[in-house]
Amino acid sequence: MSTSDSSTARLAFLKSIETNLYRIGGPLLIIFGTIGCLITLFIFKEKNLRKHPCTIYFLAFNCSNFALIYSSLLAVMLELGFNINPSAYSLVCCRLRLYTLLLFDCLSSFYLILISMDRMLVTSINATTRRRSSRTFAYKCVIIGTIFWVLFNSHALFLTERIRISATAFTCYFRPGSYVTFIAFYSLTKSILMPLCMITFGIQTIRNIRSIRRINILHTITASTNTNTFAILSSRDSKLIRTVWIHICIYVVFSLTMTSFLLYDQFTQYRIKDNVQKQADLLWRYVGTFGIYMRYCLCGYVNLLVSDTVRQRIRNCFFWKPIIIQPMSLTR
Repeated sequence: MSTSDSSTARLAFLKSIETNLYRIGGPLLIIFGTIGCLITLFIFKEKNLRKHPCTIYFLAFNCSNFALIYSSLLAVMLELGFNINPSAYSLVCCRLRLYTLLLFDCLSSFYLILISMDRMLVTSINATTRRRSSRTFAYKCVIIGTIFWVLFNSHALFLTERIRISATAFTCYFRPGSYVTFIAFYSLTKSILMPLCMITFGIQTIRNIRSIRRINILHTITASTNTNTFAILSSRDSKLIRTVWIHICIYVVFSLTMTSFLLYDQFTQYRIKDNVQKQADLLWRYVGTFGIYMRYCLCGYVNLLVSDTVRQRIRNCFFWKPIIIQPMSLTR
């Protein structure tokens, strides 16, 4: 086999992997992600959980994931898996697609950071710090943060174009030149800083829990104990902390592929590559993108891992068993 035939075969093989990944995996992710989002809504609609400030963050996080699935994952699946790409023919669709991708990816990460921060506040041994974890504070953070990211990512509504790739074909992408460089550094910075923020808040939460345990060991709880000097974690808070840590682990693990690709892309952006290497890099990028979608589609199932009560409720719904009316919580 000649070198030309070998290169053509490798290009076709890499392209087939890319196509089948989204043709088969895309619909599965959409189905699992939709079910996961509905499960989360089912869990946090309970009256005893709606009053919890962390629930506000989880609901915002869940809504952002749901929007990301149908505004971005669905479009990418149709384009790469089934060669259906309306954004290549409509500039409005093109700009809305990339804008929603940037927006909801930022919002989901931002809400997860807020969830991590809330757990850090709740576990603080300082009573004043603990009082900052309130519904009012949660609503303010969600509203102000959402407005900020909506405005901050608005550049994609103006600097996105339909780029001609052949005589009759177009693709939707960011404007070539300095703007593409900005998007690359922006994506790389976000993929590093946001997980670091989550991990930092998570580590501080663990430190707070250890401080609480040491204080509880040193001070026997009596009627004369000043409960404002330290916190006693409820079972529900402990479960929520575990839930947050699982979310952070999912976020970090499924972001590694895209983060490594962004680093590699920056280091090799001036290197001359042949067509096979370009296709391999493109496959790496799309696999990393698929991992990002996976982290949001799997988040809805975290509560099933943490809470026995949630699993029992879901089993009752699927098998049409009578449900005893009692408050559902994440405490068991």
